This record gives sequence, structure tokens and C-alpha cells, in this order.
Amino acid sequence: MLETPETITAWANEQFGALPPLTTAARMNMEVAELLATLNNGREVSEYSPEEAETYRQHAIDECADIYIMLAQVACALRGDLRTAVNQKMEVNRRRVWKQTKNGTFQHHDGEA
Repeated sequence: MLETPETITAWANEQFGALPPLTTAARMNMEVAELLATLNNGREVSEYSPEEAETYRQHAIDECADIYIMLAQVACALRGDLRTAVNQKMEVNRRRVWKQTKNGTFQHHDGEA
């Protein structure tokens, strides 16, 4: 079965009830923190054995999946179509001018929201 935001939300509502978007987003924030901790474990991927690298990679992907699952629920609770919203936002992002900040991240500098 290929999961969609709708099937994910139906499952979550059966398991936990229809939670307010803020409640789910707060839990998602905890999952983001877990992803950051996984990615920032003090080791470079090149330091891992092949088996450790695969375990690390899979753990990070699993955390990404947890975040996506909750993001889908938030979007559905807000009665939004996540796929459409992503497509529309990517159109905006492609028109933007991006510059690297001092901390290595990127920020748009074109005045669009």
C-alpha cells in the first residue's frame, strides 16, 4: 500500500483520535530534535564501518519518515493538500534568489514569503 497524507491521517485518528494540529506539530518537533541528534552525533559518515553507515543512514531516514507522518497529519488537520502545497511552494522557491549565510545555511533574499 502506498501511503498518502489521507491514509496516514486516517490511521493516526483511529489510533490517537483527531488531535489539534498544534499537538501533532509539537510532537513532530520532538521527532525533528531526534533527527538532529542522529545527524549531529559527533562522527563523520566516513568514520563508520559499512555496516554502521547503513544503520546510521536507516536511522536517519526513519526519523525523516516520522516527521513526514506527522507533517501529513498537520496538513490534513488544516484541511490542506500537502502535495499541492509542496508543488506550489517549489514554484516559488525556484524563482527565489538564495544566498548562503555565515552559519552555512541558505536564506532567500528576494522579498517573497
